[in-house]
Amino acid sequence: FAAEMGDVPGVQMMIESHGVSVDAADPNDGYSSLTMAAECGSLGVVQYLIQAGAHVHCKDILGRTALYAAATAGQTEIVTYLIEHGADPTMVDVDKRSIFWATCALQQCQTAEALLDAAKAQGYTIDINALDPSGYSAMDFAATQGYANILDMLRRRGARERRTSRLDIRM
Repeated sequence: FAAEMGDVPGVQMMIESHGVSVDAADPNDGYSSLTMAAECGSLGVVQYLIQAGAHVHCKDILGRTALYAAATAGQTEIVTYLIEHGADPTMVDVDKRSIFWATCALQQCQTAEALLDAAKAQGYTIDINALDPSGYSAMDFAATQGYANILDMLRRRGARERRTSRLDIRM
């Protein structure tokens, strides 16, 4: 709870005084303190946990990392911080959806751009034309949903447009 609330002293006390592991995870969903803090926008807690040795690649039961949680929640500054501190922006969840695809599907345009920029700065290449397991790119999904801001961003970034008549895309 302290991680979600941005309570750095509370998180610090749990780890340093009570011996809670920096990578302790909820037994029900596998969410770690780092994932909770990243999703909730608690940059101070994210910074503390990384400095205390938290693993940036810990996954929840859906195979999603703190970076995935931050990106899909629109936590742009945390996305950049996590990538700068070793998070892999090319990881996919158990459904084989990339962080970038999911971020676009949830209309987090600014965060999707930050993800691309931070990834490139760290030497990663994100395929913006990659298909999800149903065979749809982020562009396809955005087009069927009418997400003009995502479409504009993808076009500016050089995404290929495909024509599809299927409108049954589900997230």
